[in-house]
Amino acid sequence: GNALENAKLYIQSHRLVSDLQLINETSHKLNMNLSLDEMVVFLRNQLMKFFHPEHVGFVFIENDEYKISPASTDVFHTMEGHLYIQYVTNHFKSEKDSLFIADFNRLIESKYEYRSLVTIPLKEQNTITGFSIILHKEPYFFSFDNYKLMQSLIQHSSLAISNSTLRYKLQKMVERDHLTNLFARNYLDRFVEDAMESDDQGVFVLIDIDNFKRINDTHGHQIGDEILKQIARVIQGMIKNKGVSARWGGEELALYLSHMSLEQGVEMSKQLLVAIPEKTNPSVTVSIGISHWSRSDNLSFNNLFHNADTVLYEAKNNGKNQLCIYKASHSS
Repeated sequence: GNALENAKLYIQSHRLVSDLQLINETSHKLNMNLSLDEMVVFLRNQLMKFFHPEHVGFVFIENDEYKISPASTDVFHTMEGHLYIQYVTNHFKSEKDSLFIADFNRLIESKYEYRSLVTIPLKEQNTITGFSIILHKEPYFFSFDNYKLMQSLIQHSSLAISNSTLRYKLQKMVERDHLTNLFARNYLDRFVEDAMESDDQGVFVLIDIDNFKRINDTHGHQIGDEILKQIARVIQGMIKNKGVSARWGGEELALYLSHMSLEQGVEMSKQLLVAIPEKTNPSVTVSIGISHWSRSDNLSFNNLFHNADTVLYEAKNNGKNQLCIYKASHSS
C-alpha cells in the first residue's frame, strides 16, 4: 500500500513539475517582445505538443467582431469550424467562464465530428478579448487536469498577448495620421530612405490643396477635415500597393511610388489632378510637385524632397490646379 501511494505521489509530483516547466517556458518565450502573430503560432505549437488535440484555434474580439487567427489549424477556416466558434462565442456573450466539454454531441441534436472541446477566454482587465479552443474527435479525450493546465497556461499568456496588441496599436498610432489614416511623415521618410538604398528608381510626389485656408474660413474646420479625408481616400484607392501615401503636414500630402519611372509617376499624378475635384465635396483642386530618382543620380532623400518642394511652389505660383516636374534644368 505504501509503495502504491509513493508511486502515485511520484507521478503527481512529476506531472506538477512538468506543468510548471510548461508554464514557465511559455511565459518566458512570450515575454521576449514577439509580435502577436509569433506569439499565437508559439502558443498553438505548445498546445499541440502538450495536449495532443487534432485542432487548435485562436479567435480575437474587436468592436464586437470575431476574427479567426491565421495561425488556427485548418478546420477553423471551414464552415464546420465556424459552428464550434459560433457555439463558443454565444457562450462568452453571457458567461466569462471557460468551457470543458467531454462530449459535444450530448449537448446538441446535430452530430459533430469533433466531440471533445476545451476553450479558454483571453482576458484584459476582466474583459474577454478572444479565446483559444482545442478539439479532438474522441469523446472524453481531454482530462480535467488538461483543462486546468490549459486554463493556467492561457491565463499566464493573456497579459503578454494584451501587451503585444497594445504595442501594435501604439505603433499604428505613431505611424498613422489619426485624421486621414495615411502614414505619418516620419514613416514615409524612413520608407523612402530604405527604398533609395535598395531599389533602382522611384517617384516622390508632393500634393498641396489649393486655397485650403479659404475652405476652412468659409465652411469651417470640420469641413476642411472632411476634405482631407476625402482626398486621402482618393489617393489610397488609386495607388493601392504601388507605393506609400502620407500626410506631410497641414494641407500637404505626399506619395512615394516605388520602382516607378518618371513617366509612370506623372501619369498617376495627372489622374489625381482629375479625380480629386470630382470626388471632393465641396470640390477642391490640388497642386503637385514631382521628382524622380534613379540609381545613377546619386541623390539623397533630402535632395529628392527639396526637388519636389521646389516645383510644387512653381505649380502654385503658376496658377494652381496643375503639376510641375523637376528636371535637371530645374523646372517644367
